[in-house]
Order: sequence, then C-alpha cells, then structure tokens
Amino acid sequence: MEIIAAELSKYILTILMAVYTFQCFLVFKFHHESERHGIYVRQNAAMVIINLIAFTVLYLGMEDNTRLPVVFLIGQLTTTGVIIFYSIAYKGANRLIVNNMCMLLTVSFIILIRLSFDKALKQIMIAIASLILTSVIPYILMKFKNLRRFYYLFAGLGIFMLLVVLVFSTAIHGSKLSINIGGVTFQPSEFVKLSFVFAIAGMLARAKKFTDIVITALIAGAHIIILVLSRDLGSALIYFVVYITMLFIATGSYLFLFGGLAAGVFAAGLGYKLFSHVRVRVEGFRDPLGTIDNAGYQISQSLFAIGTGGFFGMGLLQGAPEKTPVAASDFIFAAICEELGVLFGICLILVCVSIFVMFMNISMKFTDLFYKLVAVGLSMTYGVQVFLNIGGVTKFIPLTGVTLPLVSYGGNSIMVSVTMFSIIQGMYNAFYKDKTAFMPSSAKKAVNPSPVLSDRVKENKGIVRVTSAFVLLFILMIVNVGYFTGFNAPDFINSPYNTRQELFAKKVVRGRILSRNRDILARTIVNDDGTETRSYPYKNLFAHSVGFSDKGRSGIELQQNFTLLTSDSFFPERINNTLNGRKNPGDNVITTLDIDMQAAAYKGLGSHKGAVIALEADTGKILCMVSKPDFDPNSIAEAWDKINEDQKNGALVNRATQGLYPPGSTFKIVTMLEFIRENSPEAFEDYSFDCKGSFSDEGYTINCYHGQEHGVVNAPEAFAKSCNSAFAQIGVSLDKKAFRDTCEELLFNNPLPLKLPYKQSYVPINPGSDKGELMQTAIGQGKSQSTPIHIAMITQAIANDGILMEPYLIDHIENAGGDRIKSYSPKEYGRLMQKDYSERLRELMTQVVEEGTATRLKNNRYTAAGKTGSAEYSSNKVMSHAWFTGFAPAEDPKVVVTVIAEEAGSGGQFAVPVAKAVLDAYFGI
Repeated sequence: MEIIAAELSKYILTILMAVYTFQCFLVFKFHHESERHGIYVRQNAAMVIINLIAFTVLYLGMEDNTRLPVVFLIGQLTTTGVIIFYSIAYKGANRLIVNNMCMLLTVSFIILIRLSFDKALKQIMIAIASLILTSVIPYILMKFKNLRRFYYLFAGLGIFMLLVVLVFSTAIHGSKLSINIGGVTFQPSEFVKLSFVFAIAGMLARAKKFTDIVITALIAGAHIIILVLSRDLGSALIYFVVYITMLFIATGSYLFLFGGLAAGVFAAGLGYKLFSHVRVRVEGFRDPLGTIDNAGYQISQSLFAIGTGGFFGMGLLQGAPEKTPVAASDFIFAAICEELGVLFGICLILVCVSIFVMFMNISMKFTDLFYKLVAVGLSMTYGVQVFLNIGGVTKFIPLTGVTLPLVSYGGNSIMVSVTMFSIIQGMYNAFYKDKTAFMPSSAKKAVNPSPVLSDRVKENKGIVRVTSAFVLLFILMIVNVGYFTGFNAPDFINSPYNTRQELFAKKVVRGRILSRNRDILARTIVNDDGTETRSYPYKNLFAHSVGFSDKGRSGIELQQNFTLLTSDSFFPERINNTLNGRKNPGDNVITTLDIDMQAAAYKGLGSHKGAVIALEADTGKILCMVSKPDFDPNSIAEAWDKINEDQKNGALVNRATQGLYPPGSTFKIVTMLEFIRENSPEAFEDYSFDCKGSFSDEGYTINCYHGQEHGVVNAPEAFAKSCNSAFAQIGVSLDKKAFRDTCEELLFNNPLPLKLPYKQSYVPINPGSDKGELMQTAIGQGKSQSTPIHIAMITQAIANDGILMEPYLIDHIENAGGDRIKSYSPKEYGRLMQKDYSERLRELMTQVVEEGTATRLKNNRYTAAGKTGSAEYSSNKVMSHAWFTGFAPAEDPKVVVTVIAEEAGSGGQFAVPVAKAVLDAYFGI
C-alpha cells in the first residue's frame, strides 16, 4: 500500500507544486494586495494539500509513525497560524512573502521527517520560536525609523562577533564557523549578515564624498577578511557580492561594479592558490566521478541522487537520500529531487526566485536610500545564498558549503532567514500604510543631495538590472539541472559507485537486450515465487559485449543499466501495474550486434585467447565483439571466485577494448601513412629496398619474419609482403616530430571516442628516440601497445575516406510494447587523414590480399583489403600474436574486421581465416 501511495503521490505533489509556483508569478500581474486575495487562497489550499498528502505517505511507510500525526498537526498549525497572524496583525503584509516562507518551511518539515525525525522535530521547534520572536519586528520597524544612526554600532558589533569566532572557535573541517555557549551552537556569521547590511546601508546613505565610500569599503573588507581568515569562504562570498551590489545601487557607478567584480575574480584565484579545500572543491567540480574517492565524493553522491530521482522522483521513502552526505543541510535539495523529483525541485527554485524578485521589487518602493539599500542588501543575501547552495549541489558552480534558507536543517539558518523575511515584511507593511514612512523630513526635500550618489530613478534602474542578471543566472541553473536530468543522468546512474541502482529493481522488471535481428541476448525470467532470474540464451557467445548483471555488472548490462531498469510503458499501464502491486516492464535495448557474425568470430578463434571486432564501415556500428577466454554469464555467481583467482587467463577482461598488444605489422599502416605524407608521389614510386632478411643501423638490427629475404621491393611490395627490413629503413628516415604527430592524430597516446571501458594505446616516439626505437616502432614492436578496437577504428577511417566514426553498440531503445523511445545515430568524430591518403592506403591494403600476406582472404564472392601482423611479445622470437585488420568490399567498403589471436603465430596463417569467416557471415555466404 505504501509503495502505491508513494508512486501516485509523487505526480500529484509535482502538479500541486507547479500550481503553487504559477501563482507566485501571477501575483506580479496585480499591484494591490486586495487584488491578489484569490491567488493567496489557492496557494494556501495547495500548501495544505501538499502537506497532507506527504504526511499521509510518510505515515503509511514509516515503521515508527506514532508521533507523526502530532508533528503533522504542529507543523500545519504553525504555518497556518503564521498566515492568519499576518493577515490580522499586519493588514498591509505582503502575503506572497508570508506564503512562500511557509511553503519553504513545509517542504523542509516533510523532507527532514523523511531523513531524521529528531532533526525534523528540532527544526519545527526552532521555527516556531523564531516565528514568535520575529513576529514583532514589523511593529518595531514601524515605530523606530532611525536605525540609520546606529550604523557604526552595527559595524562594530558584526566585526566583534566575527573576531570572537576567529579567536575562540575550534576549526571543523578546516573552517571556524561557530562557537558553543552553554551547550548551544551559535554561528555568528549567519546573524552578522543582518548587521552587515544595516551597517553598509547606513554608511552609503550618509556618504557625501569619495572618502566616505573608501571608509565603507574598509568596513566591508574587515568583515570579509575575518571570514576568509576563519576559512568561512562561502559566507565571505555572500558578503562580498552583497556589498558590491549595494555600492552599485547607491552610486550608480559601473566602475565600482566591474572593478569590484574584477577584484572578486582575483580574490577567487588567490583563494584557489591559498586554500587546499577550495582546490578540492574545484577538482570535484571539474571531474566528480574521476575524483569520487576524495574531492568528488560529495558532488557525485548529490548527482547520483538527482539523477536517480529523475523528473518525478522515486517517491517519498522510496529513494536513498541518506546516502548523500549532510543531506539534511547542505545537500537537502538533492534529497528533495531524489524523492520528490527534479520538476518539484525546479518549482522550489522558482518559488525562491519569486521571493527574490518580490524583495527587490519592494526595495524600489522606498525613496529613502537607507531603507532601499537595506531591502536590496537583504534581497541579495537571500538570493546569493540560494544560488550558491543549489548551484553547488547541481554542479552548476563548485560547492561553497552554504545552506538553503528556510529549507536546510539548522537553527541559526532558520532564525536568521525568518528574521530577514520579517524585516522585509515590516518595511513593506510600513510603506503600505504610509508612503513616506521611511522618509525623514530632511530627506523629503532632497533625499540624495550628494553628487557621489545617484538619484532614485537611477537607483531603481540599477535594481532592475541586478534583478534581471540574477534571474538570468537562476534560469541558467534551472536549464542546467533539467539538461543533466534529461541527458547526462544515465552516465551517473550507471556508475559502479552509485549504490542507488537497485532502487529501480524494486519497481521494474529488468528489460531485455536484443540483437540487431531481434534475437534475445538477455532477459529476466520471473519465477512462480516472484523471484527473478537473469537469463542469457547464448551463454558464452556474448559474454563480454552483453556482459552480466550479477556480482556487479559489465558490458551492455552496465552501460545501459539505467535504461533496462526504466519503464517507458504507456502511462496508464504503469499506473495500473502500480495499483495492482505489479512491477512495470523495463525498456528493451536493441543492439547493433549480429548473431551470425558473432558466432563466426567465436568459432574462428577456437581455443585461442584473443579478440575479434567488426564495425560497419560508414557508421561505426559494432557488428560483433568477441573476447576469449570467456565465461557463462548465467553462472557467473557460482564461478566468480574461480574466475577471479585465475589471473593468468583474465576471463573478465574484454580483450577487444582492454587488451593491450604490440600491434606488429598492422602498425605499418601508420608508418606508411607518414611515409606518404613526407614524400612526393614521385619519391614514393621511386622507393626501392634490397631486402637481405635484416636491416642494421647504428648497432641496431631488425629481422624480417623468420629471417625471410624479400629481395628488391618497392613501397607497395614492401607493404604487401610485410617486409620488416624495408619498414625499419623507412622508420629511421622519417621526421620524429612529424611521425609522432601522425600517431597522435590517429589517437595513439590520446583518449578514444569510445563509451566502452578501454585501455589507451601508446607509441614511444619522441625527439629523443634513437634509431633502435624508431626501427622497432615502425614495425609495431618495442614499447608500442594498441588495443584491437583502436586498430579497427584506424582501419574504419581508411575505409571511410579518412573520416572516423565513433563506434557504438546500441541502435535504439524500445519500451515493452515495441514503441521506439530513443535512437542512436552514427556520430562523426572527425577526419584522421586526407581522402587521397586513405585512397592510397586502400590500394596498398588491397595488394596485401591480392598478392601479399593475406591471400587466404582472396575469393570470388567479394573483394577485400587488409594488413596482417605477427607481433612478437617476448624474448622468444619464435612466438608471436597473429593480427589482421581489413575491410570488404575493397572498392566500396561496408564492413571492417580486426582479429588478434594470442600466440597463434603468423597473422596470414591464422588471423586471416578468422576474418574471412566473419566476412562470409556478413555477406551471407
């Protein structure tokens, strides 16, 4: 029952939150509070229903739920009481501010109860106390209108409180943030935000000359420097942005604005150099998964939560937000998105945006610069903190360690946020009653007599521009989280570090994996007792390409894990299954793999270790991918220990993408490409070498395979006969830098455009390489290492007029009913070589089949081209790996095949027949 309630409620809660959010912006259509009454009523209704539904779901799903009804009543009475109180006590109150404050508190209560009942109860009690204590602030502001006179007191008090923390506080995680008084933790920087705004507003409002601006800057700088020394850099950033904004509004000077921003950028760079924890956060921001063991752990867990939740969330109590670090405070937005959904989270952001816009709108109503600046300062304090928190949690900006006002757990944060709202409310209420409430008699004649400061019109223009800039930042942040959820989330969800993956299996029967011809490669069988068994009908045949889903995951089972555990069946069908307690069927993955080609490759390799991979020449589709030794994924759990103990065979390694081998004579393709590039067509045609079975230079000697003497050969003949001696001589004649550049253009020593786990290929050529290294590299020996997939990709580019296509395994995704959900199209990586160079290499590779080392591939059904290789891998020169890479038809390439057979000897004798069997299967022979 609780699962059904959670599943249905997440959609209803999202709709209600969207309705509430829409009303937040509809408010701005009307200018008077009396005209907004209907909007506020609808908001209140939506808020109550959201709270009721959420607490009902929590009650049904929580084991210890006896105290929940009481807490629900307390929380609901609190928010309802606040709304009623402001409606009665302050007739001019801005109800949007009141409603939004209560909505944020409601969301906070809901998610905190989900995370920790004790923390939620404490949060509610602190919120009640804060609301009671601050309820008199609007009244005080109406009675005492000369707060401007105490700006030095505000400044001195703020600096003193920050100094107390700096001197007496104990550093936690490298930062000094709070002090303990009588067992109560007190974080002065939260409260000083308020005194800071009043101090700066008072000083700027009285400024009559430039020296006054300088003194204000020194006071602001003192606050910020103390925070930096305390390593409370998140707060320091908030103070800095608030000060720069207030200075800009007060003076209207873009010089101050952009000068301040430039100083901020410089300070940020300096902070990166000085503080290790800043570098850690930036490192985690740049590459969360790559640094997940340290710097990227927090942000990775946050993105796991957001991605797992998706647009509609897992449902209350159906996620695992407790896996996110400090989920109740800094990362509470991630916890909300995980269970209530990203759409709910986006609505929450928009609610915060509406608060910020309303605050700034209120600031423009004041003619007194002091109160205008107070309103702007508090608005910016709120807006910047929301932006820093959510921006960090969603990886829009690096983490800053600040909380989400009114939502995150924390007594200091709640108290200060409620106070801030009450101050704005009091100022608005006073203005509502008397438009000159904050305009002293002297100011009525000339509010800003000083030429240093701008007039009211310029001030308001500045406020509009600042507001617009920040709203744009929020919009970009929303787009970022939406884009991540729609496009990048699978990469994080599929990460082996994401322990939330099993949450999907509770609701969805894992989908099927099919071949290009719709043969079932993997499926889930639901047993009579409700248990599930993953079945692989072809057993070992697709062990590495399809992979396994027990004892971890590999292959497509890993790559498409999120897809297989996602159900895009017809929505009413999903709802019906949920209501009847049935799991929904997962989506099906249709691959590019061909059964016949895979079987031919598997049979061809026989008992040899090695790999076979075939690509579609013009698209990059992976048509077959075999690796041996292999395993039966049906029994991987039983054989797990035995397989892992057998390190010599390494059956779990996909040799097609992760096996690094000396490329042998297949590398002569690369050497020949560089030779063609460095020589004119005439010089190429004139090349001649008299092979005596070996070549020596400066004490280094290269032998031809088994010492064979090839006699006088030209360049095409040297290539066709795979003459090591000729290529060693060619190698020492090449320009080292140009040779290395060509290798790197072909992606040696560089990442591959491949979404499968792979090893990076390597060539050692550098300016310091001696003749021996040049000779060894030219024939694919020495320190050179390559994977079969990389050799296949180079071959594919040659077959495709020099253009490399990114290899891919997945053709499209279907739901259980067969409707196409997503298609994967061929993607061009780029040009690896000029078209005329690729054409020349195709001619040379055709000669290899017609009259060279690959004549076993020659037949009357189709033409073919390729290059063999026999790669020595140890001091025993007799032993070698057998290589072949090629394509067919030679004149119009359709398919590329690459074979590596370990310890099989000659590529022409063993690898070529394997390739022929695969090509025969492709052409249906």
